[in-house]
Amino acid sequence: MLLETHLRSYEKLEVLHSLRVAARPMSRGELGDACGLDIGTTSTVLFDLAHAKLIEVDAVAGLARVGPAAREPVCEGLMALYAEDRAVVMEVVNTISMGKIRSMAARAFADAFVIRRKGRDGDG
Repeated sequence: MLLETHLRSYEKLEVLHSLRVAARPMSRGELGDACGLDIGTTSTVLFDLAHAKLIEVDAVAGLARVGPAAREPVCEGLMALYAEDRAVVMEVVNTISMGKIRSMAARAFADAFVIRRKGRDGDG
């Protein structure tokens, strides 16, 4: 699911949404302004989205545009829902995040009770 892998933050959803709404390539600065993000966050988001092929960045012009993965029906449907009701999509993102945090906490708790074998020299 896209929300569990590539679009698991508000910033990523907003940048992709802004590109889709603009229907034209946008610079890092334009995207940052449109999404209310600083340039560092915008750069990180663009890198992540480009890696996932959700956007393409023209290195020469420095402009980002919607990529091939964002044109797939699953992504198109998610973006349509996000445009219609951001709260629903963000609720799902938050639920996924909380599930991951609970899982990590449970794993850390269980690891605390693992009995470790001593090393060969008796100090481990």
